[in-house]
Amino acid sequence: MTHSAPKKPLSAARIFSSPFLSLYTTVICLIVLCILVLWGTLYQIDHGIYAAKTRFFSSWIVLIAGIVPFPGVLLAAAALILNQAAMLVFKQEWRPAKAGIIITHLGVLVLLVGGGIVSYTARESFLALWEGETSNESLSYHSWDLATWTKTKPGTPWAMSLDTLRTGHAYRSALPGASVLVEDAYPNCVALMRQMPLADSSARMPMPAAIDSIEAQSAASDPSDNIPGVVVTVSAAAGAGTRRVVYGGASEPVCIPCGADTLYCAVRRKPVPLPLALALIKFVKEDYAGTQMARQYRSTVRAKGSDIDREAVISMNKPFRYRHYTFYQSSYSQTGGRRSSTFAVVENRGKWLPYVAGFLLAAGLLLHFCTKLIIHIRKREAP
Repeated sequence: MTHSAPKKPLSAARIFSSPFLSLYTTVICLIVLCILVLWGTLYQIDHGIYAAKTRFFSSWIVLIAGIVPFPGVLLAAAALILNQAAMLVFKQEWRPAKAGIIITHLGVLVLLVGGGIVSYTARESFLALWEGETSNESLSYHSWDLATWTKTKPGTPWAMSLDTLRTGHAYRSALPGASVLVEDAYPNCVALMRQMPLADSSARMPMPAAIDSIEAQSAASDPSDNIPGVVVTVSAAAGAGTRRVVYGGASEPVCIPCGADTLYCAVRRKPVPLPLALALIKFVKEDYAGTQMARQYRSTVRAKGSDIDREAVISMNKPFRYRHYTFYQSSYSQTGGRRSSTFAVVENRGKWLPYVAGFLLAAGLLLHFCTKLIIHIRKREAP
């Protein structure tokens, strides 16, 4: 009569990780990710890249036809990370002969976790400069502020995020004793001119004095296309309140006289501080022969910061990198002989993680190949 050895009780960690201790989980996660990438790519053709990113790549659950739930990229990626971590800890043989496989597993984990870190920490903004202009801050694509400043202190604006504004509430301003009452706030709107509607708010920037009112519009599929606006009443310490329309697409701020000073109000894109000042020295555009289509355009800039002071050239295929910031040549503008250049600014503090993951993957696979080769040679040489 034989007695089988008693089974060891499973630890709580192993019980929790047991659903992920299978290659089936790995295969299912990879198949789901492939489906989402293909689905999202086709979806962005009709709905835009931002809508596709929001629905598929930045969501935990995707609703099919608005009813049937399907795993989103975040959920599938999280399950794959747990799967790889559980297999590495509980299923992998931790011995020298398996060092290559262990390092490769670590590389996969760093790649997956690094992708999540980058997606949550990377920030995108833009910087538009006219030739001869200098700036040490870029502008957000999606976030807007209601900013106020005074004539006596133009460099110290008081800004409030539009996302936090509540209608019917009064807020302080840059002018002591003056408050700003928000009557209406529109995430996306169009300015109505006196006897002439401005159907396309991006076509030209109206003067504040020419704006009669603003009309709410449905939100654009890409939030960077939204032009917000607010209706405010500015009340000083003494005197009646002054009602004004502040439109994000206006060419100038709204001026409100307040006693001996003047209060300026503007709805503007939220500024993003940069660790250096960038000056546009020269912009050059090269066209295809016989056309006005741009073949190449580049900007000569001067970067000046605490540890940098030099010129650099930013072109369509040649970005400028400084610390964890990258400046890409995005677009340009030419008006009346003046030329401006727009740069896409990407702040990515985890940009080194893909390089670390790639190094670990290459080193692990090479070590595993060499280990197997040595074992094979020794077996052949054995008597």
